[in-house]
Amino acid sequence: MSVLVDACDALESLLGGDARRRVVDMLAADASFARALDRLKVFMRRHAYPGDGGEVPMARWVARLDRDTAREGFRVMQSWDHVQQRFSRDDVPVMLTDYYDYLREGQDGGPTSFAILIDFHLLHLLALIAMRAWDDGQPDAILDRVEGLLELLQGPQGSGHRFMDSAGMLLILAVSQYHPLDIAYDRLIDRIRGLDARHRIPFAQVSGGALGAHLRWGFSQMYRGDAERMREDNVGDYPWLLFSVATLMDAFASADPSAPTRREIGADLLNALSSDPGAFVGPPLKVFEPYRNEYERFRRQFVDARPELRALFDDLRPERDRFSPLSFSFNFPHNAIVAGTTVALLNEEPCAVPFDDLLLGGIDADTEDDPRVRQARALMRYAGARPERLEGRGNRLILYDAVLARESHDAVLTHLFENADSATPEER
Repeated sequence: MSVLVDACDALESLLGGDARRRVVDMLAADASFARALDRLKVFMRRHAYPGDGGEVPMARWVARLDRDTAREGFRVMQSWDHVQQRFSRDDVPVMLTDYYDYLREGQDGGPTSFAILIDFHLLHLLALIAMRAWDDGQPDAILDRVEGLLELLQGPQGSGHRFMDSAGMLLILAVSQYHPLDIAYDRLIDRIRGLDARHRIPFAQVSGGALGAHLRWGFSQMYRGDAERMREDNVGDYPWLLFSVATLMDAFASADPSAPTRREIGADLLNALSSDPGAFVGPPLKVFEPYRNEYERFRRQFVDARPELRALFDDLRPERDRFSPLSFSFNFPHNAIVAGTTVALLNEEPCAVPFDDLLLGGIDADTEDDPRVRQARALMRYAGARPERLEGRGNRLILYDAVLARESHDAVLTHLFENADSATPEER
């Protein structure tokens, strides 16, 4: 039996029954909430929970997959410490449990907190499996199984908190905090290019949304509108961004013009292009040179579809009273996912809005009391609620801002439709 199959089987045995509920009941029965959190951290550190037929041990395969992933430049379970310039000693789920313990200031929580924390830990184990999907030579089959396990994780036996909806978003979770080795991202994208369209296109949708939110935040908050500085400081993001943009353009060009998915893909293309619209006009940037064919294919297809895309992008201009993913930005996706989990812990209320929904799509006609708007604003409030959550210059690390969204939208129109008529490289 392969390590990946063994890992999936172990998680399925834990997720499919009521094992998590029984662990929550056991922790909730402890007279000391603080002691119960300590017991939970023991389970997390050992990667082992009591199951239907005894303890479900996962430490061996977690260590193997974590070691193999670290050799390729990614640390799925740990967080990068920007001050110490090293990865954390504890895993992220343990660190979040400690932070929640600190934030509660001696007040006891309820069973929901235990359930969310357990699911958060198991979510990271799923992300680790997703990162190793290529090990057995059948990545699409492994990702299909991972998505099934993700549904079990967020099903009726769990906490009710909806973290995310796709294997692609699990991959974003795995790699979205800072990793010093840029070539690791290039290798992963080369692997993702080989996936079936049913995984490759959804990945491009969420990765384009994540990079859009990440680079828009950097452009406005860190680089003060200096695109050249942003490009120099984020070299590792740009091949990933080109893959996302080119894949979405391919999907848009080949979609049935009457299919609703064509508009959805077009909206996600706008989101991805808003990362740095000037990077997709004229000759390819230096960082795009190894992927010149991919870039030039995008340019040709974009020019062919320009009238239709202009009308669609005009229709998707952000409005103050309607949700738009262009309004949502952050420094790193992982931090925003952790923030959403922390808000749910503090409120003792699982969130039904998966992170994917904050990154995808355009403007809906009916957005009265849109839960995406409520969640995005809750994350922005969280980001500004305590000094330690602010960036070094005092900026919030998560924003929901319709004014910045309109500026980003207008920049796409200016660069890609109005400057020099957006000529192809061959036409220049």
